[in-house]
Amino acid sequence: AGSTEGNWGVDKKYGGSVGFAFGSAANMFAVAQARRSGMPINSTIIARAASSKNAAIFTKADFHDSCTVDKRGWQVRNDEDTATGPISLTQATAKSVNTAFAGLVATLGACSVRDLMTTMGLHQSTGQPIQGYPSPVTLGSDSTSPLTLASAYATVASGGTYCEPSPVITITTSDHKTLALPKDLCKKVLDPDVANGVTKILKTVLTNGTASRIGGLAGGRPVAGKTGTSDRSNETWFVGYTPQLSTAVWVGTPTGDPTRELKDLRLGDQFYRNQVFGATIAAPIWKQIMDRASDGMPFRDFAEPAGAVQFGDLVSIPRVYGLSVGAAQAALTAAGFQPAVGVAVSSNIPAGLVVGTQPSSRALGGSTVVMFTSTGVVPPPGPPSPGALQSGAPPPGALSNKCKPGDPPPCKPKGGN
Repeated sequence: AGSTEGNWGVDKKYGGSVGFAFGSAANMFAVAQARRSGMPINSTIIARAASSKNAAIFTKADFHDSCTVDKRGWQVRNDEDTATGPISLTQATAKSVNTAFAGLVATLGACSVRDLMTTMGLHQSTGQPIQGYPSPVTLGSDSTSPLTLASAYATVASGGTYCEPSPVITITTSDHKTLALPKDLCKKVLDPDVANGVTKILKTVLTNGTASRIGGLAGGRPVAGKTGTSDRSNETWFVGYTPQLSTAVWVGTPTGDPTRELKDLRLGDQFYRNQVFGATIAAPIWKQIMDRASDGMPFRDFAEPAGAVQFGDLVSIPRVYGLSVGAAQAALTAAGFQPAVGVAVSSNIPAGLVVGTQPSSRALGGSTVVMFTSTGVVPPPGPPSPGALQSGAPPPGALSNKCKPGDPPPCKPKGGN
């Protein structure tokens, strides 16, 4: 008396709950849509500055389809102080940089990412599609069940085939005849190279990212996956897979109480101090499950994506050195890129003019190219900054007004081009 029973692992129609917010486990779908749109694994995206206390604001102007934000804008925070500015798609995924994914989804179109979620079998635990707003699509603020999320991730593990989950493998009559099961439970929804590219990125979550402490193997097999933590850490996740198995582990608040935070928890003899994340408890549990479940299975490895998936079909970037920001933006836009203004760097060309770009010479068509402008100030002589900007543009600080004719490079006399 006084107790209830339910299965929190499945959708509501199977006796489960209304589901749980899945946090940045949603990032996988943005990565998949980025790959479908042609972005290579080594793409660069922009992470706006934010922390757990100070949010970056995204407005309607940032989104170009009907899945947008209201006039108040959308505040996006990062769980920790993370990278700001240009960051690779792989590193943004490994470190779960929320503002980088907010910008990525804005560029891809939140509707297109939401539609891919539906195609890959992801929906709310009620059976309704994920809502077409940037927050549910990017940061998983809608609720889903562990079974549904694991099945969607299994689409990538399989090389692009989604299979509707079913508890029934075979049906046999009393006289040992096998009955036919419903067909068309599986369908191809991703190109294998897209799926393999997503896996290559998600592998870094366990080798060099938020879940790196559990390592890149389970049962001696390669693994890929993603952590997820909802706002206030009341729901935490790890969803991952080997080439043969996909599993989602949720640790959170069954009542979905948005005011409750997973913090300073004691589970058995283990005490988890401070805020709990997807990597804190869910990921180690996932590792234990997968170690045991994989035991005795044949060894298989993930397929490598094709070279174009890793490096893309690159296009030459126009030379914009010495142009005004407006003129440089026009040139980059005409070439099919999306220009963005980055930080000002030291240079002796007039302040405000463009010094170079990142990437420097070639990039994927339609991708973001960051412009760096001049401060108009030259630092004291020293070694040139590591990392070239645009091909043919001098590194910041490489030119000095104190150089005289005949001085060795990188000096040039005042007035040199």
